[in-house]
Amino acid sequence: LAFSSYSRGQVNLKKLEDRCRLVSKRHTQNNQMSSAQSRLQQILSHLGTREAPLLSNAIRPALTASHEFDYQPNSASFTNWAQIHSCTPDYYHQPADIAQLRQILAYAAEHNQCVRVIGSAHSPSDIAMTPHHLVNLDFLNKILSIDSERCIIKTQAGIRLRELNSQLAQRGLALRNLGSIDEQSIAGAICTGTHGTGWRYGIIATDVLSLKLMTAAGEIIECSETLNPEVFAAARCSLGALGIIIEVTLQCEKLQFLESYQYSLPFEEAMSQLTKIARSAEHVRVWWFPHTDSCLVWQANRTPIRRQPTFSHVKKSITAARDKLIGYHMLEPALYCGTLMPSLVPVVNKLWFKLQFARNRKNEDISYKQFTFDCLFKQYVNEWAVPTQRAVEAVRALRQMIETKNYNIHFPIEIRFVKSDNIWLSPAFDGDRCYIGSVMYRPYGKDPHRWQEYFDDFEKTMNQLDGRPHWAKIHSWTYNECKQSWPMFEKFVELRDRLDPNRLFWNDYMHRIFTKDTDTSTSKSTH
Repeated sequence: LAFSSYSRGQVNLKKLEDRCRLVSKRHTQNNQMSSAQSRLQQILSHLGTREAPLLSNAIRPALTASHEFDYQPNSASFTNWAQIHSCTPDYYHQPADIAQLRQILAYAAEHNQCVRVIGSAHSPSDIAMTPHHLVNLDFLNKILSIDSERCIIKTQAGIRLRELNSQLAQRGLALRNLGSIDEQSIAGAICTGTHGTGWRYGIIATDVLSLKLMTAAGEIIECSETLNPEVFAAARCSLGALGIIIEVTLQCEKLQFLESYQYSLPFEEAMSQLTKIARSAEHVRVWWFPHTDSCLVWQANRTPIRRQPTFSHVKKSITAARDKLIGYHMLEPALYCGTLMPSLVPVVNKLWFKLQFARNRKNEDISYKQFTFDCLFKQYVNEWAVPTQRAVEAVRALRQMIETKNYNIHFPIEIRFVKSDNIWLSPAFDGDRCYIGSVMYRPYGKDPHRWQEYFDDFEKTMNQLDGRPHWAKIHSWTYNECKQSWPMFEKFVELRDRLDPNRLFWNDYMHRIFTKDTDTSTSKSTH
């Protein structure tokens, strides 16, 4: 009530602080901490950067108190963003501190149950699904320290990228690279190998300097390139199989603008120059529009921040409104018609390229606003990382497959570039990679025509060109394919078996990836 009054300007911060002190004191005395911590954390997350530190001092006793977690059975179902996979876990937890998280793991282990962590649920796969304990780290979302001079931050792992971007910008900092969306938690982005684009930039996890991992036994392992280096090499793309990341130290950079330029090229011209195009700017992505001869090239380079004239903001607002109307509100019903009459899809692709993408565009804005964009509607997503030297071959093979099989494919086919790294299960392990991704939209929740058949052929095509799957997206790989593709895969499995011998962090996805054919044990998560 006090917070509501404060939000409306009816009481000042001192009044709110006094009220929170009282709540903190009462709940500490009565050992009724769970609801109090949740409510107080919510208040802190809604306050501005000036008020939050002041208020956190008043309620610190409640936020840091250790207490028994209240294990209330859950009856709600959880569905991923694309509404493809869902589960109804026995328990849903939002721990307020590390002590609570440790208690959850102990409880699950004692009852022979499994634990999975869920953030924004943006993965179109079943990687986070479980029938047992589903854990969300939204309350473990604080930036713990900032070294502005060295551009290094330490943060709790539950913070969402969008909030992290905003808070860093207020301090004159930014993440060095981002993917297309920023709804994920930083831990989720790290665990699944989330990437942006840029031939000199690795996946997001390559900017992790150190992290803390809570194992199945409740122990906390701190690791970096010099401290527990093998755990570090594995944990930076672990699929949640080794434990729960609770804290991350990240290398950032000074906040800058990105100046982007977007232009179209004919397909053959784009393919013949793809290597040159990939290195033509710090960040480059290419979109091919299936059933057309058109490609869209987006290039972006850093530039100092400068004040933009008022007319520039007005122009951006008008452009954004037009894009929203054409690229969302008009596109979804058009794609829906394509589910009823698939032959309309090529017409839609050609028309929307002309309406939205045929004109050259320049833009200048804060880096994280340039990296991300609206991914539109619910969708199936398939993305593979092929060796950069085979990128043109892969795109041509994909085009030939689509034409030969007479598939009707939504736009775009996205082409991005990522630098090599030494992270054991990273798709870019030990070699530069070109990521090729395809979406099949689900307009108004309706599946597109022959999407599964197309994705099967997409995967076969990428397999023939030494492709590796994006872990968070749709693929059918199992232990044998992974072992053949990743030189360190078996070593990762050995480490996983050592850190989680009883398969606490297990589910059907883990079972498919990490179970050998000779292992006759079933997935614990199905029981």
